Amino acid sequence: MERRKFIVGAAMAASVPLAVACSRTQNNASEFQALPVSDERVQNFMKYYNEFWTDPAKAVQQYTASDLVYTSTSGQDFDQAGLTGRLNDWAQGFTRVKSEPVWAAALDKGEILIILRDTSVHSGEFRGNAATNRELVDDSIFTVAYDSQNKITRYSQYADYGGISDTVGAENLSQLHGMA
Repeated sequence: MERRKFIVGAAMAASVPLAVACSRTQNNASEFQALPVSDERVQNFMKYYNEFWTDPAKAVQQYTASDLVYTSTSGQDFDQAGLTGRLNDWAQGFTRVKSEPVWAAALDKGEILIILRDTSVHSGEFRGNAATNRELVDDSIFTVAYDSQNKITRYSQYADYGGISDTVGAENLSQLHGMA
């Protein structure tokens, strides 16, 4: 029953991150067109995303532009070095089971929106929270922009930090967001 409440709440709340995601795009996207998850831009992002679980520094170096701006769920902006640190937190704190794109859309001026479902296990320390060995299934919303060399120049992520907090047993959301 709790899961159903969460799903209903998440569906209702999904309009908020989607609106935020669209408003954070460079051009305030007002239109979108659904994309197949097999679209080259979605698959390029998935290559980056899959690589970061094994080698965050290599993923950032190989798939992102030097002027990258990454915006986290908490609204903080990070460059390549900051992003690498955050990805290291995830790669050390969780063992990925599976990551798959669920839905994608083309936004105005070449940006894309991707909803990604991640399944992982909290197997290591994550931002001050000891391993719980609990499974985490997280649906995240990403907006992604590429340059002419297909390098990621900007992306934003909106993850379910309530679910993440429950999985890792966090009491301090600021610490969980990497703000403390």
